[in-house]
Amino acid sequence: MWCRSNLRMREGLRAGLFALALSCLPVVAQAAVKPSEISPIIKAEAAYGEGTLFWLFIPAYDAALWTDARSWSMAEPFALSLQYRMDFSADMIVSRTMNEVRHVAPGIPEAKLQRWRTMLAPLFPDVKAGDTITAFYQPGKPTRFFLNGRLLGEAKDPGFSEPFFSIWLSPGTSEKRLRRKLLRLKS
Repeated sequence: MWCRSNLRMREGLRAGLFALALSCLPVVAQAAVKPSEISPIIKAEAAYGEGTLFWLFIPAYDAALWTDARSWSMAEPFALSLQYRMDFSADMIVSRTMNEVRHVAPGIPEAKLQRWRTMLAPLFPDVKAGDTITAFYQPGKPTRFFLNGRLLGEAKDPGFSEPFFSIWLSPGTSEKRLRRKLLRLKS
């Protein structure tokens, strides 16, 4: 009995170490595919910038910023696409989004954050590895969200877009390495 359980434990440890070793290998990112839903507005054939967000050394999603502007700005249309490499529940996505908004915009009143949480809950679905959520911004219009090219809905609160996109694009982001890649910054 002891030998059998010891053998299972060693096999489990070996499999776990193998998975850890694989997660440490360099991740080769493919060039981002332009979301068809942004094509009528954004003509760029290649992403402005792209990078991968890692969660505990494991790639969680690939991000791509799309714009026709010479340099990214909230004054020009743009889209941010996240192609997931892991499964995430809708609740996890909304919770993480709200925590990151609190981080990048700490002065927003809690009542407004709760309204935004309520607004986002029906917009974000559960995602599976391979799914892509695209957030499309046009100045003066609601931010539109798409899942694999299908419209999920709009965030109509006019004050929402800047703090939302700040999660990835502001100097205060918790993911500075990803921000540098998305915005093509040297340091």
